Amino acid sequence: AEQAPADAPKSAVKKRRFTSTVVKGIKRVLSRKKTVQEAKPKPRLGNSTTCQHADELYEAQFQLALKRGLLNVVGSGLSTEDLDSITRLRKKVKGPLKLRLSESLSKNTHLCLIAPHDKQEDSENLVASSRTLKAMRAMIAGIPIVSTQWLRACLYSGTLQQPDATFLVRTL
Repeated sequence: AEQAPADAPKSAVKKRRFTSTVVKGIKRVLSRKKTVQEAKPKPRLGNSTTCQHADELYEAQFQLALKRGLLNVVGSGLSTEDLDSITRLRKKVKGPLKLRLSESLSKNTHLCLIAPHDKQEDSENLVASSRTLKAMRAMIAGIPIVSTQWLRACLYSGTLQQPDATFLVRTL
């Protein structure tokens, strides 16, 4: 019966040590997060450097697709005229590069093709004509969303062009 009071202070000491160790660990982790956040300022949406970084990533993805010889495109909210244009472009493009139109997004999708809104206030930032689930998924996955103007430019030139900022849809 006398051992119980002796054990009680030991368990209380162990509990305090454990609690202080946990608190110190949490403080250490939180201080690391603050220093990392202070070192790298978070880019704001619409920031030109953010758009430039995204454009560089998109260009790298496109170049990789060209190197592999297959460009997987998913269409979202396209008209029958746009679908016919894709068929014509597939026939017109010669050489080792193939253009494949998919029904759904996959890890191999390189571009999402969508019609731009008819009434554009700002020609630099294209707005999609509709918000489709495919387009939203493509944006979340980091897949470039290009307007059908890119399709027309490729048809005109007869080759698959690198989609530049004038063809990219930045707002859904």
